[in-house]
Amino acid sequence: MSEKVRVVDVTARDGLQNEPKLVSTRDKLALIEKLIDAGISDIQATSFVHPKWVPQMADAEDVAAGLGKFTGVTFSALVPNLKGYDRALAAGIRHMEFVIAASETFNRKNLNRSMAESLQLLEQATRLAERDGVVLRVGFSTCFHCPFEGRISSQAVVNAARAARAIGPWRIAICDTDGMAFPDQVKETVGRLLSELKMNRDDLALHFHDTYGRGLPNTLAGLEAGFRKCDRIVVFERESIEQNKR
Repeated sequence: MSEKVRVVDVTARDGLQNEPKLVSTRDKLALIEKLIDAGISDIQATSFVHPKWVPQMADAEDVAAGLGKFTGVTFSALVPNLKGYDRALAAGIRHMEFVIAASETFNRKNLNRSMAESLQLLEQATRLAERDGVVLRVGFSTCFHCPFEGRISSQAVVNAARAARAIGPWRIAICDTDGMAFPDQVKETVGRLLSELKMNRDDLALHFHDTYGRGLPNTLAGLEAGFRKCDRIVVFERESIEQNKR
């Protein structure tokens, strides 16, 4: 096959953020080094969130400071708001994922704001990114299932992605936050995003959890929805720690 799948490894961020025992900065950097040795060249290294809410990411600046010794790797970080953006920028991060939920309830409980307010922040972050030379990616959580609202419709995801793409030409990541997605949902949602929003396949990322053993089937469903036929590189994400505790 001539097609390629590009892997963004999120183990150092999403795989560790809910671990009850704090992982040292040194061990996080050692993990990142092993991922690079394994051939990974695109890594989401940390998250610039308030340490009160995610203590495991309290060393985000220290982790970022240790990334300079690695070459030929694209490092990114998750940011939930403009303060997180400023912290990441000051730490030298130039690829960021701005997180929003596809579920209104989850957005309010997880980010303490409405989806509309998150989109307004995205507008501000977009202007800052254009000024600072930062590449943003918009990560939509709960794209298939929400622990508060239940199953999320493909229409809700299309509406959310359309609103984000109207703000900026950023790559969109659709995320299965609690591991409850099913392959039929993935095919439907991916198909609609590609056809109705006319998105290029390399502008869409998929992020799955293997909480209930459906990580690989859902990835395959994404490929079958059209990704294998593209000429450009497509981004899929994986994490080494399979249990999602969010």
